[in-house]
Amino acid sequence: MGDTAKRQCYGGGPESGNFRILYNKGTYTYRMVTEYLSSAGVVVHNPIEMGSMEAAKELVKIGLGVGIFARWVAGKELDEGSLVALPMGEKALRRDWGLRSSARA
Repeated sequence: MGDTAKRQCYGGGPESGNFRILYNKGTYTYRMVTEYLSSAGVVVHNPIEMGSMEAAKELVKIGLGVGIFARWVAGKELDEGSLVALPMGEKALRRDWGLRSSARA
């Protein structure tokens, strides 16, 4: 995809701050994404905060903004073509996930 097409998909380009659909502000995910964008010089203006990734994907599908989702969150929509993946930039945004369980059964 060329730069012009990317800018149109992003609603002005990633530098415009149109990453409007973000996960709940109180989460590590929100902080991680906004710090990543800030380090790239992107300021997010008037984000729509969602507590549900499913709801966030639906807002992106109807054109209310651009969202940032893990591939495992948006895999089905990417496969069916209802969402399109675009590169974030030169530096990857990565997050480690873990699982913890108590010894009690």
